[in-house]
Amino acid sequence: MSNWFTQYKGEHGGSGMASWDRAINDGYSPQQIAAAVGGSGLSVGWRLRDAANAVNAGVAAQQQAKQQAANLASQYESQISGYKSQLSDYQSQVSNLTNQYQGALDQGAEYKKQSDDWQDQFRAKSADYDRANDEAERYRNEAVGRQLQSLRSGASTTGSNATTGAGAGGLAAGGPRFQGGEGSSMAEQVKKEGGLTDSVLNRKGPVVEQMVTSTQRQRGPIQAPSQGLSSGSTSGYYRSRFG
Repeated sequence: MSNWFTQYKGEHGGSGMASWDRAINDGYSPQQIAAAVGGSGLSVGWRLRDAANAVNAGVAAQQQAKQQAANLASQYESQISGYKSQLSDYQSQVSNLTNQYQGALDQGAEYKKQSDDWQDQFRAKSADYDRANDEAERYRNEAVGRQLQSLRSGASTTGSNATTGAGAGGLAAGGPRFQGGEGSSMAEQVKKEGGLTDSVLNRKGPVVEQMVTSTQRQRGPIQAPSQGLSSGSTSGYYRSRFG
């Protein structure tokens, strides 16, 4: 296949700057002419060769620049992709941290709700305890009041009985009075000897002995008749007394 530039050969069968100018006039670009000069098979003048080499060098430099630009663009695109990936990771981390923070807030709110519930229950139980304690205190005071009232009533009754007994004992003997409960030794001895009535009627027993002893203490020892009495009167007195 013949080279298209051969149609622009000169009068001497070679190519020169005149061939270049005719090709430019026909609409070919310098790059196309420079690329075709080397493969035309025509002899090339030095000016045409220098022009073609310059154009080819420019084309090569332009292509190299384009390649470098493409490489840089690829590198930039790779870096941008890496930045995008890192940004996506950061966004994911931020989203996770946000979710954790929101979860912590929700958990804190739940804990606060539980704390409030426990506080309400504690207040309710405390109020129930206070009411129960007040009621128990009131019942205790009422029970103590009843016991004190019973004790006062029993003490008054016992005091009246003791006063009555003391008056009777004082009138009867003027000495110690019989005192003692159901289980006292005096009461047990009186029961063994037949009761209080039999002991008094028979003029023996612990009750009579205490009465006699008390009377003797108050009256003193039995005195003999007055010394002013005559011996006969004295003898008659003892005969009538012990005869």
